[in-house]
Amino acid sequence: MKKTTPTSYRTFGWVTLCTFAGVYFVLFITSDNLFVPILPGLVLAICPYIYLIARRHMLSIRNSYDIGPVVKALIPKYRASHRNMRHALPLLTKTETQTPFVRALARLHLKLNRAHSSEHAQEIIRNFNAQTGTDWSKRLSSLIYKAYIENIDVEDALVKLEEDITATQAAMKDGRTERMDTFLLGILPVFALPGGLALLYIAVTRNAFHYQFGTPQGIKSFVMSLVVSLAAALVGIIFNRPKQDI
Repeated sequence: MKKTTPTSYRTFGWVTLCTFAGVYFVLFITSDNLFVPILPGLVLAICPYIYLIARRHMLSIRNSYDIGPVVKALIPKYRASHRNMRHALPLLTKTETQTPFVRALARLHLKLNRAHSSEHAQEIIRNFNAQTGTDWSKRLSSLIYKAYIENIDVEDALVKLEEDITATQAAMKDGRTERMDTFLLGILPVFALPGGLALLYIAVTRNAFHYQFGTPQGIKSFVMSLVVSLAAALVGIIFNRPKQDI
């Protein structure tokens, strides 16, 4: 993930404020009510925050799957480098597919080489763990720290880590069918909402869209239904591929 700066925080704050103001203005014009647009405006204004949280979570999920092949590839390179992690890690990051996790390892190597103390190296490790967001990466970074800073042979620990990851992968395959059911239930409301409106228009009354989008109560109920539907879809997508972690 990209490094945040005070400027990016201010920009994000302005985007949030403008989103609320825009939504409030549009709904105020359509509803002619000072209070009805407040809740929809607040809900849509926090959507960027929800997006960032979801994006960070999805990245940690991807990292939890990418770390297995990385550890498996690191072990022979570590052995070929005579158990020298400072040689093995850059060799790994140059030859492996450039996933976000591999790029994070490449940055970790550069920063650890510039570390001026063990405390500085520990801070670098903590930042790496915060960015990658998995317990597997915490175990791996702990081994990298020991190899870089303490010159400890971590071959057996790397092998054990790879075995644990493989065992977790095998255990999670058993729940794949249940996760697909959760995914389908999660995305169903997204399609049911417009389908229900169309059915209401065709089978019940031609004024369905007027009641839904031309009255304060209709707009409020639609926004709330839309938020709930999108939240359900987000949960379904996230749990369809859960984090492969300890």
